[in-house]
Amino acid sequence: MATWTIGAVNVTRVEEQIGFASFPPEQYLAGFERELLQRHLPWLVPHHYSPEHDRLVTSVHSWLIRTDRHTILLDSCGGNHKERPGLARFHQRDTPYLARLREAGAAPEDIDIVLCTHLHADHVTGLGALRDRTHCITVMGEHTQADVVSMRVAEGDYVGIEGVRLDVLYTPGHTDDSYSFLMGDRVFTGDTLLIHGTGRTDFQNGSARAQYDSIFGKLLKLPNDTLVYPAHDYNQRHVSSVGQELARNPRLGGGKAVDEFVAIMAALNLPRPKKMDVAVPANRACGEVSEALPRAD
Repeated sequence: MATWTIGAVNVTRVEEQIGFASFPPEQYLAGFERELLQRHLPWLVPHHYSPEHDRLVTSVHSWLIRTDRHTILLDSCGGNHKERPGLARFHQRDTPYLARLREAGAAPEDIDIVLCTHLHADHVTGLGALRDRTHCITVMGEHTQADVVSMRVAEGDYVGIEGVRLDVLYTPGHTDDSYSFLMGDRVFTGDTLLIHGTGRTDFQNGSARAQYDSIFGKLLKLPNDTLVYPAHDYNQRHVSSVGQELARNPRLGGGKAVDEFVAIMAALNLPRPKKMDVAVPANRACGEVSEALPRAD
């Protein structure tokens, strides 16, 4: 858990799950070199890479934004003890996420607003359960197909609470309902721009060309010292910057043209999430899994 303080505002990364990636490193990192991996094993193992599983260590987390009077949760992770018969990995899971949230200074009932960057295809959200328990305000972009959202925001809008201003950026590509939120000198990018990577673009109505436009036309046009806080991280890194991504992101650096970026994303050839047909409808219903949907084997 890491916390950054900006004036009277605290931003904390609250981790729900740290575990092994679903795919080998070659499918996550463009230009991945095995020889380079072997050379750096002494510091990569065990916190960043598992030789036994040949997997990077990944993080799924929320961002907690606290002022003197209000508490905002950006992305609500999956949630515990929920019936998800079509998703064995998430069915009746039990993680210390709520304990970590309290350790960060907020009990579930303290949450005033939840902002979600996009509708997920590979896991089921905990937004519905959190909303029902706390009666918090739920905020998503206007392109979302989620059924129950308190407030829909659009490009150019902002969410303002007690001196905290989150400007809304529509950043499609990973999905067609992906949004980022700019808070002064830092931006929460969801799954659009990751640290030294980008979100996959083969989920619901995803588009590599749209993602290229979102990243180069909006996110990377922010000042170089703008801090980047993504929704996922694959090497236990907490934060990057626009300048760092321009210099070090293998999918973006070197003045890549849109066709080159599209080719890189197509070459990833990632397998389709096994339960995408369950997760997407469930997330449109704020995390409720229908009994009519396919069940896990």
